[in-house]
Amino acid sequence: MKNKEENNDDKISGALKLIGDKLPQITAEIMRLAQLPVLTPEEEVELTRLLAIIKQLKPLLESAKEYLDRKLLGNSISFYYAVKEKAEQGNPDAQKIIADLGPLYQQMLLDDIEEN
Repeated sequence: MKNKEENNDDKISGALKLIGDKLPQITAEIMRLAQLPVLTPEEEVELTRLLAIIKQLKPLLESAKEYLDRKLLGNSISFYYAVKEKAEQGNPDAQKIIADLGPLYQQMLLDDIEEN
């Protein structure tokens, strides 16, 4: 049985796939209509409908981005600490990774503190 996070992953993945499949068609039609010198009333209705779809997608995409950013941050921190543990055990490859990632990790923490 899937946990809540796996269900969220599946939902976001499905939504992004659907958006990715449909968005090029929608934007192509918007561009086509926008380039017409004069729109018929039907074309104006269609353009308004398509623009409303895009407007509705924006908050969904922002929510998906925030969710994926949080997930990426959590995975990055887990990776950092797993490698840090190996570095502390003397693994030279892990020590090099920590030397490279350490300043980035510290900056990320400072940026997070400044945002809050």
